[in-house]
Amino acid sequence: WVQAYADESKINVILHNLFSNAIKFTESGSIEFGCESISSEMLRYWVKDTGMGIAQDLGNEVFGNFYQVEDSSVRKHEGIGIGLAICQKLTEILGGRLYLESNPGSGSTFYFELPLHMKNLQVMKNTGRNGSDLNLENYHVLVVDDDKSIVFLFRHYLERTGAFIHSAGDGEEALDVAENLPLGNIIILDLQMPVLDGYATMDRIKQSRPDLKLIA
Repeated sequence: WVQAYADESKINVILHNLFSNAIKFTESGSIEFGCESISSEMLRYWVKDTGMGIAQDLGNEVFGNFYQVEDSSVRKHEGIGIGLAICQKLTEILGGRLYLESNPGSGSTFYFELPLHMKNLQVMKNTGRNGSDLNLENYHVLVVDDDKSIVFLFRHYLERTGAFIHSAGDGEEALDVAENLPLGNIIILDLQMPVLDGYATMDRIKQSRPDLKLIA
């Protein structure tokens, strides 16, 4: 594992937008995510998809505001420019680098390089189930988020841990599902949701199910 000091909120926004973009433009195939240290002071994330791809000469333009690939096959999607422009601005604030490798028909790989202060850098061998060193076998995990792409990502990762995964799209639905969870299990929830926000949801769950572990 790598322990690092960095702005977690900005990194989360960047990765969320990169994942959302990959999911939006990959109707079939796969999406890969990785992270590695490329020097003692630099960390690199990547998000790779098997979507439609982008011509190399347009690679830099996708980070501009309101940019959208000029292809009728993707007109049913929203523009990708705003999300990627936000990623670019946040990367600049963090002193990092965001770039793209892509070809039409061959998918895209977005790289996000981040300078940081490392703490106790260690390379640890994965020992868990299916490549994950987190073992949640026989646990029930409820993921609560109104963004389906976030729920998908959590489900994709947590399924490798052996956990039973449940999901809810808002706080009210989460309360209903939580009532039926076995004792001592886990809820991961977003704080900003419609119907009933995460704060109110946590308060009500703490009252009715104090045995559950809450992560927000």
